[in-house]
Amino acid sequence: MQVILLEKNEKLGNLGDVANVKSGYARNYLIPQGKAKPANKVNLAAFE
Repeated sequence: MQVILLEKNEKLGNLGDVANVKSGYARNYLIPQGKAKPANKVNLAAFE
């Protein structure tokens, strides 16, 4: 699953990077904690 990082993460990348992570990690940790958003067309356009 691709996500847009909303903050710097040592293992995944910097703010604004698109990272490939496992779906469970994104759904259960990154997205609920506000550390990432799903990398879909709407979010990619809004982030630029």
